[in-house]
Amino acid sequence: MIMKFHVIPLLFFLPAVFGWWNCELPTGRGDSGRCIEDGDSAGYSACTEDHPCNVQGNGCTPIGSRLAHCS
Repeated sequence: MIMKFHVIPLLFFLPAVFGWWNCELPTGRGDSGRCIEDGDSAGYSACTEDHPCNVQGNGCTPIGSRLAHCS
């Protein structure tokens, strides 16, 4: 039971460590941008409102549930 709680955060942390994640600028009103892994726009996560993409190509970190903290 204890092991389960240690493995789940690790699953969200590993993709951020072994991949390059960069943000794309917002495209319209109400959009915070998106976080793209290694230039593959098919597998992206939306940037959160409190951590939007401010500079094209800046790093970002997926936090799960297809959301990411961007910079």
